[in-house]
Amino acid sequence: MLCSSVAMQTAHGTWGKKKLGVEDEEEEEQGEGGGVLRLWEGELFDCFDDRTIAFQSACCPCYRFGKNMKRAGFGSCYVQTVAYFLLAMGAFLNFIAFTITRRHHYLYLAIAFIITVGAYLGFFRTRMRRKFNIKGRDSSLDDCAHHFVCPCCSLCQESRTLEMNNVQGGTWHGRGDTICIGGVSDGSKALFELSPPHVVAINYSDESCMEKKSIDVSNQS
Repeated sequence: MLCSSVAMQTAHGTWGKKKLGVEDEEEEEQGEGGGVLRLWEGELFDCFDDRTIAFQSACCPCYRFGKNMKRAGFGSCYVQTVAYFLLAMGAFLNFIAFTITRRHHYLYLAIAFIITVGAYLGFFRTRMRRKFNIKGRDSSLDDCAHHFVCPCCSLCQESRTLEMNNVQGGTWHGRGDTICIGGVSDGSKALFELSPPHVVAINYSDESCMEKKSIDVSNQS
C-alpha cells in the first residue's frame, strides 16, 4: 500500500510538496522530471570514485562530454565532441600564438574561447539538472563556474550520475529493475514500475495444534 501510494503521488507530481517551502516549490516547478528529486552521484571532487571515468575526463574530455550528451538526450555524441574540441583548440592555438608573437589580441581571444567553453558546458549542465530534476542550490552561473574552474571534476560527476543511474537516450531508468523513472519532457507515460510484494500464506498443520493442546493439558496438571 505504501509503495503504491508513493508511486501514484510521484506520477502526478505531488510527492513531497507538502513538506517543501515556497522557494523549493518554485525550483521544483522549473524541473522537467516531475516530483522526483534526485541527487548527483558523489561530490564534485569525488573523481576517483570511478577511475575509468576520471581517466577519460582528464585525457579526453571532448569524448567524455559527447558521450554524456548522448546519454542525456542532448544531441549526437560526435557533434557535441567536435563542438567541444573546436572551442578547446581555439583557446589552445590562440594561447600558443600569444606565447610566440606576444600580441595581446591572441591572449584576449584565448580568454574568450575559455569563457565560451565554460559557458557552453555549464549550459548543458543546467539543462541536465532541470531535465532530471537533480536537487541542488546551484544556479546557471554556478554550473558555468564549475566547468570554468574544474571542468574535469564536473565531467566526472555528470558521467557518474548518468552511468550509475542507467540513463539512456534522455530517459532515467534508475539503479535497478524495480523502478523505472523517466522525464516528463520525453513523453514517457509510465514513470514507475513497482513489483508488488509476494504474499506468503502461513498454514498451521493439525499436528502442531495437537502438540499445543497436549502442552496446555500437561501445564494444567
